[in-house]
Amino acid sequence: MKKTITPIIFLILLSGCTMTRNVQETKLTSWQGLGILSFEVQGNKDIPSGSQAYVSLLIRNNALGLKARDVIGRLENVEPFVFRNCTEGYVTSKDIYPVEGGCVNTALFNDNGKSYAEHHIRDLFNGEEMELLWLIRAPTGAETAQSIFNHKIYATLNYNYSTISTVNLIAMSQTEMTRRRQEGEKWDIKGDTTNTAGDLSIDNSMTNQPMIFQTDGTNIVSPEYYLSFKIVDKGGQGNGMTAGDINVTIYIPDGIFVDPEKVIRKDYKWDCYCSNGAHLAGDTNKRACPLSSCTLLNKQISTGEVITESLITLPFQIDSTELNDVLIASSIGEKTYTFYTQLDYQYRISADTTLKVVPI
Repeated sequence: MKKTITPIIFLILLSGCTMTRNVQETKLTSWQGLGILSFEVQGNKDIPSGSQAYVSLLIRNNALGLKARDVIGRLENVEPFVFRNCTEGYVTSKDIYPVEGGCVNTALFNDNGKSYAEHHIRDLFNGEEMELLWLIRAPTGAETAQSIFNHKIYATLNYNYSTISTVNLIAMSQTEMTRRRQEGEKWDIKGDTTNTAGDLSIDNSMTNQPMIFQTDGTNIVSPEYYLSFKIVDKGGQGNGMTAGDINVTIYIPDGIFVDPEKVIRKDYKWDCYCSNGAHLAGDTNKRACPLSSCTLLNKQISTGEVITESLITLPFQIDSTELNDVLIASSIGEKTYTFYTQLDYQYRISADTTLKVVPI
């Protein structure tokens, strides 16, 4: 694959202008959504007391991921350092940018009315990098007693992200399974699964495959199968999420029937959006589409459930028309159905660095 260098656009707090520069290519792990490539003081790592320095937070959105939304980079534990504002004064993290004015490049940032300790990015597309800069002033020599002063600061990166998982479920007829067994061929096969990059991913390994269906008789009813999966916090920082921020959506493929009355019960608690346009909320008595399959399902998963990796289950069947008029009538022994599952969530990653102040 051709190596590309991505231009980085960043904000100079003092002037509000934008600049670009090239950096050496740095790889993220395959599962990461956003990654912090570096968090450091630019230039000389020793900051003379009372002088100014730029603190840089360099981030990247994984090229294999989706768009990040509402990205917030924030510095923590900055004091006794202070921020330089756009009017050549100094402020703390409790101060905010003017709601209007020339301090913020509004084409890139949404900082107006926000803390000087933060930068707000509306969107960061996959493969894009951004460098966030804060101009800070070190404590004076009198404040540090004319001695070397080391101070650790932290950067947190909060963002909204999505991960999409696909799982190919293979339906196999009893006749085809018997033939394969008799001829010594492999019959217990599973379809491929994929995840886009993201700190949260889906483990579909608990779903049993293949889905066996009978082929003798008339008006055969499909057995009940189960899509079973766990949400896995690969980033290992699930404590950075707030409860209820994980939204799970499943898109049902053609030929698959999901019983609305069953999936909204307390055992499953899915919200069902039916093919006739109706919507049934989980665990309610509303019966707006009892004869129609759910085409989209949705539910909220708490952070605690992710940490404990609880099993999420969706019961389904092969649609009766699909089974009898397509598979059986055409003697199709094997067919693949692709389920799409999307996770929408808030996530937080962090980094730290030590600022070293030296007396002058």
